[in-house]
Amino acid sequence: MATRKQKKITKRIYFDGDVNSETKQRFIENLDGILKSVRNLRVLQVFIDCSGGSLCSAWAIYDRLIRIQQDGIEVETFVEGGAFSSAVIILLAGKKRYIVPHSQILIHMPKQIVVDELVDEKRAKELYDDLRKLKDDIAVLISKNTGQPKKKVLRDMMRETYLNAQEAVDYGLVHEII
Repeated sequence: MATRKQKKITKRIYFDGDVNSETKQRFIENLDGILKSVRNLRVLQVFIDCSGGSLCSAWAIYDRLIRIQQDGIEVETFVEGGAFSSAVIILLAGKKRYIVPHSQILIHMPKQIVVDELVDEKRAKELYDDLRKLKDDIAVLISKNTGQPKKKVLRDMMRETYLNAQEAVDYGLVHEII
């Protein structure tokens, strides 16, 4: 008896606007709906047009997209418009990453935490250390996915580096302009 070849099913999901707890929750609910309703899902295409926002929410989405890849679902990410700031974390969850010709990507340092007069010196140092760790985590992720040296990534983050589509390919943030 011949075995039936399973059809490769591809689904799309969109992430636009700011990265925050509400948009993260909506994205994950939509993702869960796709995962529950589609048998034999092999490719998930994530379309991004995002101005950035919460690092915690971006990391949660990244972790979720990495986890579904461990279940055999390939994630492809597409920049349509912009992937700024924390949206780059979501972009880098894609095994294959694409950008349309007139889109942009921004990499930069996490925004500094405002320390007011009510925070003591010890707490201010803790906040600074937390910020330094976040910066390092982002630089390691970008370096690992692009092949760029971590020191270069940190310099580029410090300068608020905008990349057009071709520059994003050259940097390694995306694989191809479509």
